[in-house]
Amino acid sequence: MNRTEVTPEQKHIHDLAWRCIKFVDSNPQGSKILDRGGNPFSSYLRMSYESKDMFIEFRVQNSPYSNGSSYVLVKFKDKKVFEAKGSFIATIGNMTADIYTPGSWEKRIPILKD
Repeated sequence: MNRTEVTPEQKHIHDLAWRCIKFVDSNPQGSKILDRGGNPFSSYLRMSYESKDMFIEFRVQNSPYSNGSSYVLVKFKDKKVFEAKGSFIATIGNMTADIYTPGSWEKRIPILKD
């Protein structure tokens, strides 16, 4: 396989992680900024969203001198169902999932336009 080819599974993980970040970053009720900061060399943001049976947290870090990093965690009914990490420049990249349990929880994360 060519290095630039992306499997359907990789695309789904990428799209799901990006949906989680965009949803929490859109400030729905139950979201909050946990930490943020920056300097001329790096910036970062960490946010979470919590409802009765769902918890989402993300962290992104960006630097003009290297690839940044991204991390997404989703818990549904107190069980980890998604945990992924990758790079971050202006968006996420190279996302890999350490935990991915498909289920109805995915439908609860809206698809927001870029």
